[in-house]
Amino acid sequence: MEGDIITMHDVFTFDQQSVDAGGKVLGGFRLTGIRANAIEQFDKMGIPWEE
Repeated sequence: MEGDIITMHDVFTFDQQSVDAGGKVLGGFRLTGIRANAIEQFDKMGIPWEE
């Protein structure tokens, strides 16, 4: 929040590597560099992530 305005930022982006013969998109998620409060929760729950 910035005053009465709700602001949002991307925390993850999806990097598309390719598309396979069946049309499935291949790639992975990356952190944008903005450290979300959720990252601390991921750590507590043992959910793996990469910076």
